[in-house]
Parts: sequence; C-alpha cells; structure tokens
Amino acid sequence: MHRLILIAALLGLVAGACSRSELSVDGSDASASGVGCGRAEVDCNGICAEINADPRNCGGCGIACSLSQVCSLGICSSSCAPGLTSCGGACLDLGSNPKHCGDCSNACQTGEVCGSSTCVCAEGTVACGGACVNFANDPKNCGACGNACPSAEVCSAGKCQQSCGAGLSPCGGGCFDVKSDRNHCGSCEQVCQSSEQCAAGQCGCPAGEMACGASCTDPLTDRANCGGCGNVCAAGEVCASGACQEGPCPDGVTACGGSCVDITTDPRNCGMCGVGCSPGFDCSSGSCGCPGGRVPCGGICVDVGSDPAHCGECAISCTPPLVCSAGGCSDTCAPGTIACAGACVDVLTDEKNCGSCGLSCYGGQVCNAGHCICIPPATDCKGLCVDLLRDSDNCGSCGNACAEGSHCGQGTCLCNGNPRKFKPCGGVCVKIDNDRYNCGGCGIRCGPGQKCKKGYCE
Repeated sequence: MHRLILIAALLGLVAGACSRSELSVDGSDASASGVGCGRAEVDCNGICAEINADPRNCGGCGIACSLSQVCSLGICSSSCAPGLTSCGGACLDLGSNPKHCGDCSNACQTGEVCGSSTCVCAEGTVACGGACVNFANDPKNCGACGNACPSAEVCSAGKCQQSCGAGLSPCGGGCFDVKSDRNHCGSCEQVCQSSEQCAAGQCGCPAGEMACGASCTDPLTDRANCGGCGNVCAAGEVCASGACQEGPCPDGVTACGGSCVDITTDPRNCGMCGVGCSPGFDCSSGSCGCPGGRVPCGGICVDVGSDPAHCGECAISCTPPLVCSAGGCSDTCAPGTIACAGACVDVLTDEKNCGSCGLSCYGGQVCNAGHCICIPPATDCKGLCVDLLRDSDNCGSCGNACAEGSHCGQGTCLCNGNPRKFKPCGGVCVKIDNDRYNCGGCGIRCGPGQKCKKGYCE
C-alpha cells in the first residue's frame, strides 16, 4: 500500500489525495474536543500530534523527517527502533496497537483488543454474528449466541429473568454493575474514555495517573505532559519524576521518547521502548505476562479453570447448559462455587463476581469474603486503592491533591525540579531563589527597592 494511504490510515481519516505534509499521526482537532491533547500528544497549531511517532512533528512541533527517514521514539532515524514497524514513516507497535494491529492498515473493531498482533474479542466476551458480545448481559445473546430474551425479561448473569440480580441495574435489557462497568458508569448512559476506569460509579484515571485531554497519563514520566497537562519538555530534555531536565535519565530508568521509565515493569514500554503489553497483561522483568494464574489464549488472559470459552485449555468451549467447573465442562458447579454466565466461580474471592454474579471489584481492589477491599498499605479513596505516599491526587490523605507543577513524595507535595530552588507556597510552586515575595522561603518578602537574588534580598 502506498505510503500516503498508510499515513491517512494512521489518522483514522478517509484515505485520499492528502500529502504527508498535511497529516499528523493523531490528526484530532485540539480545540474541537474542548479538552486539549492527551497522553504523549502535543498541540501543534490546533492538531494533536503524537510527537514520538509523527514524522511531521517528530520530537516537537514542526520537526519534519525527510521522506527517507522515519520518526522513531521522537527522533528522525533511518529505521525504527527494535520492536517497532514503520507505517507511513511512523514507528508503531503492531503487537498491541488497536488502530494498527498486526498490519499498518488493520484497525480492530468495537469491542476488540489487539493481542499478540491479532484483533480478538476482549476478555469476557465472545464473537457472535461478527460482533463481540457478553453472554452475561446481552439480551440478544443471553447465555449463548442467538438466545434472545423476551421483551418483558432482562439478561442477568447469562439467564433471562424477570428482574436483575442483586446489585445490578437494568440498562437496555441487560443487567450491569453501574459501579464498575465502563460503558454504564454511574448511569446507563455514561461511557468512560478508553483509558479511564469506572470506580464507585465515576469515570476516572487509574491511581497515579491524571486526565490530559481525552486520555489518562502519568505526569511523572510523560514528556508531553511533564508535571502537568500541556507542559512539554524541550528538545534534548527528558521527563523524570514530573520535571523536565537535560541529559540522561536517572539510574534505574530508561529514556523512551523523552520519558524516563522502568522498562522492566512499564506496560507501555515493556522490555523495549514503545513496545506495549496488550490489555489484561502485566509487565514483569521486561516481559508481558498474564497475572494471577491466568494464561494467554489468543491474545487475551483467561482463567481456564472457569472460563466457558476456554475451559481447561484455550478454545475449548462449553455448550450451554454445560458450565465450566474446575477446568472441565460439567452439568453442575463444584461445591463452594456458583454459575455466573457459564463460569463456576467462588463469589467469596472472585474479583469479577464478588458477593454475587456480575459485581466487579474496581480500582485495584480484591475480593475478600465477598467484599471488595484494598490490601494495605494501599488506602481506599472513593473506590480507588491508592498509595498515599506517592499519589498526587491523594497525597498523605484522601483528597489532598498536589498543585500543578508538583508531585507527591513520601506523602508530601513536592515541587518538580530542584527542591532547593522550588517550594510550594500557598498551593503554588515558586522559585524561591528569585521570587521577591518568597525569597529563600515561603512568605519572606523583600523590602521596597530590593530584589531577590539566589534566595537573598538585596
């Protein structure tokens, strides 16, 4: 496929007679959204550009790579970094990118994720008639493909019922946990953004991240939003601990497109810069893997002990009314478990069916004795399990948010940059070596005619 068409595909635009100079990797209008640009994006003349991959804004607005070059991790290069593939001059990870999954021009459909370079239905859903559906709450495919519930009934935990099960709410003929469901968060109509989670009925970013534009990002490492939304580090600088600084990253972390990250644990840069883990996978020791006893099946992580679509091993499905019990298809569930949409689970410990079928734990919680709780030292702050020593939205205590330009360290809001020069004064980070109203410390004012030089009034 011609290079120009590939670039248009990157933008999600209709391929046409556009030249490379007219396009950016993201292509979204920064002003039209009303919320600004998101993770790893910069507002370049009203267009949100992904500066780590955009060949026309590579590393910064207006920095265009030549036609013989590619944009790899924010640098114009002759070839892409290991693990990345050139798509119209943009170096992308085709293994986990849902817009370019396995091939530059292959975009996953609604409900699909990109797992191991293949578009597959997300965990908990199966393909029915070309669409990914959830047997637990789809009124047209309740418990099985094509099993439609009568108009007077709802689909609850994979069965057509007169009413929803305990804790579930009716939405369009299906029963959902509006406290945790991203597509029905707090109400049937509320849909969370792709990078948000639903916790206690509110859409929000995972603990430790903040919303910039329409996506969540880590302000401690995101070069395009370093320390705060829209704070872009200059060329040659890296973002470390929420501050732009010159030179290499500190020991123990690696510069990936100007972001200082730990490639042994970062799911967006796992083992190599720019190579991300698919949804549901964790990054451990630089490799993507399934957590908590789950196994990879066709690009998603599943529990083969209870998943009716992967019972005992991948792709072995149980035909209703059979259920998956202890890794085998059976007429009934084993003692101590109950059937939830064909899966035999222990509602005392199952995080997706905690206390009752369909009630999911959220925000890092685990299911203990049928209740979703945070495991110490994490603290429950409005449904999110947070580290009060590091969480900038809950620094030291729930709800204590650090001001823009600062971050949380050991439970105290600290200004980004040199702590000897910057201090939080009145909720704002100021440079105390030249601020005449806070000279050398908060509230120390220089007298009439005096200036603050190196923290002293002169």
